Amino acid sequence: MNEKTDKLYWANIEYHYEKNLTESKKLQGGFVYVFLKAFDVQTALKRIIFELKRLKLKPIEIEFICPYDLETEWDTVGQNEKILSICETVQQTSDIIFDTFNAYETE
Repeated sequence: MNEKTDKLYWANIEYHYEKNLTESKKLQGGFVYVFLKAFDVQTALKRIIFELKRLKLKPIEIEFICPYDLETEWDTVGQNEKILSICETVQQTSDIIFDTFNAYETE
């Protein structure tokens, strides 16, 4: 990655489990925030989709992908600290990091 031009991005992704996973018998899918560094939105999208496939998750809706503002205030101090810690790790490692996966049950 080109450290001088990459930006910190975040996205909100709704996903379903692939049908052959044990989780798909109890859980239909869920949503998750993801944080990563990328040159632009298209690169961020490609990296996110690749990582979701690796995790055997199928993206259903991508609510947004945009640069992350480190000044963003979350509801609690704990949330702020958690997200800033994720952002710091992403900036140091260039890894894609998912926040907590929030799953919902099969109907």
